[in-house]
Amino acid sequence: ALRMAGAKVESAIKAMRETKEALENVSSSLETLQDGMGKLQASLAGERASLSNTLSDPACTNGAVSHTCNTIRSTLAQLGINADFSKLPDVSRALANVNTILKVDLSNIVQKGYASFNDTPTLVKDQTKNIVSALPRVKGMLDKIGNEIMAFAKMFPVEASLANFTIFLNQQHKTI
Repeated sequence: ALRMAGAKVESAIKAMRETKEALENVSSSLETLQDGMGKLQASLAGERASLSNTLSDPACTNGAVSHTCNTIRSTLAQLGINADFSKLPDVSRALANVNTILKVDLSNIVQKGYASFNDTPTLVKDQTKNIVSALPRVKGMLDKIGNEIMAFAKMFPVEASLANFTIFLNQQHKTI
């Protein structure tokens, strides 16, 4: 059971490392996308301005091409990017949490758990050694107490005294 738990911890550590790598890739990709988005928007704005200048040229007012120029001019506003990568969630907090967990040496904790479990018999033996060594002394004390009780019983004949007391009580009871 412990080996299975250890294997599960090792598997979880591997999954966390893979998650960390994936989060780092997402974070890097998001940064690249946002960076590229800014450059692309700036480039498109420049091209839109250049096209607008070209379409404003007097040659574009010529009757044969004016319809085409006007059509292109009306679509210039569409020359842009609709994607907004700033709305994607920031993964830096999740990445920080995974990094915090990975800083904990879970493998070492599992190994310490194995060691503690494997050392349990020795620990029990060491902790009960004093109790086992004290047993002869405790037995001696109990034997001494038993001998003292027996000596007291011989000094004071309890049975005979109780028998006399019982006879006395019975006689008193009859007289009542």
